[in-house]
Amino acid sequence: MTTPGSILDDQTHTSSGEKQQDVSVADVTATVLRREILAGKHYSGEQLRETQLAARLQVSRNTIRQVYRKLESEGLLTHIPHHGVFIASFDKQRIRELYAFRHVVECGTLRSLSKSQAKLLGEEILSICGSQSSLNLPERNNAFHLAIVRASGSPDLLATAESIQAQLRLCFLSYPQSIELHARYADRHISIAKVLIEDTPNHAADLLSAYLNESFSAVTAALPLADR
Repeated sequence: MTTPGSILDDQTHTSSGEKQQDVSVADVTATVLRREILAGKHYSGEQLRETQLAARLQVSRNTIRQVYRKLESEGLLTHIPHHGVFIASFDKQRIRELYAFRHVVECGTLRSLSKSQAKLLGEEILSICGSQSSLNLPERNNAFHLAIVRASGSPDLLATAESIQAQLRLCFLSYPQSIELHARYADRHISIAKVLIEDTPNHAADLLSAYLNESFSAVTAALPLADR
């Protein structure tokens, strides 16, 4: 079994090297735990046990605390004082906030594109979401939204969008209907891509806005009644 600690065992153990190693182990451990969360190996609301996690991943408890802080900043974990650290849960208000980012940034990006930029983005989306794509439905959905934000040319917006997408993916994993939702809107991605190529960025932005509104309604309708 490969663990975050074993990956870096061959690094030099100088005093400065040890500090760099600690940072690297924390980064690798965060990647391992993030992948577990987004693969559905942990459920929304699950409490994480620091000692058990450190033992399983063969890292120090201090490293686990660093990982907790990192993933909490990404919205994947929630720290409740005097209770512990939990996999994030999502209610309607939180999902509304995530979709608000999508509306402002993604629709705004499309409206800012020139015709030539829109055509290039449309072609990229077709390659991501078309019938020849090797990606599964959730991966296509993720790539679709990130491709649009990437077209903004802003690394800061893209970094935030990646965090938003990770949170929404965790939200979708919490509900059995998630694959049905991805399948329902897969054709919308293709339609928006074709409009970007053949029509205007503003028309594509209008289609994206309508799609996001419908998607938000469908996602929140799948929430337990207590979270609506």
